[in-house]
Amino acid sequence: MAEEGAITVIGTGRIGSVLARAFDAAGREVIIAGRNPAAGAALAASCQMARCLPIRDAAAQAAILVLAVSPEACVPVLADCADVLRSDTIVVSLTNGVSLSALGAVTARPIVKLVPTLAQSVGRGAMPVMAGPNAAPAHIETVMALAALIGMPAWIDDADTRVASNVAGSALALVARFGEAFVAANAGRAAHLSSTDLTAMMAETFGAVSDLVARGHSFAELIAATATPGGVTEAQMAVLDADLPALCERIVDASFSRQSALQTESQARLT
Repeated sequence: MAEEGAITVIGTGRIGSVLARAFDAAGREVIIAGRNPAAGAALAASCQMARCLPIRDAAAQAAILVLAVSPEACVPVLADCADVLRSDTIVVSLTNGVSLSALGAVTARPIVKLVPTLAQSVGRGAMPVMAGPNAAPAHIETVMALAALIGMPAWIDDADTRVASNVAGSALALVARFGEAFVAANAGRAAHLSSTDLTAMMAETFGAVSDLVARGHSFAELIAATATPGGVTEAQMAVLDADLPALCERIVDASFSRQSALQTESQARLT
């Protein structure tokens, strides 16, 4: 299989744009395609070397075909270009809203699932990788190596897709929402510090947590080292701990419920 061949990204939305720019910045050959030629051309122009082609032309040159389209468009787009794919093309799906088996029904090419986020635009963030129909270990290795150019790939079993997506994907928004709310609560009581000042401090703290965990510290150790017994942080932790476990359970429940609904909707569109 052509590990250094073209990466075709079909889709010019948020995640498609992030991946196209990230792979381009990493020095890979990138071809961009989408239903909106103007958007594709603009995205290509924002890259260093990427080019834009019509969907079928772009798919025909792909060593790796990345489907960065909406769940309802995923199967039709793949079906429309399946007959022009190279014999060694690997299809990469980014959506949780369509089962890998549904994609496998329209092509015999190996399918691998990748769950990227906005974090890859800065070369960070975990990316769960899952094997789909016809995907052999070599195909997984190829996608893992590609993902390693722009983040931290992690191979998982498909049964853990939702859990991994929650922690590696949704958590980006969840942590950001906590940061936003905590900054707002403090900004309302600040004498001179602005929300911008406090946001910068919060972001630096998030970065420190990441670096400390990477160096072997557990979350529990960070809490124990920061929340001095009888101190202010311990009082804050008591408030957080009173509601946080149940809140996290409800958040995870909501993710599984919505995932099930999306897959049901996807199946209905295919029947």
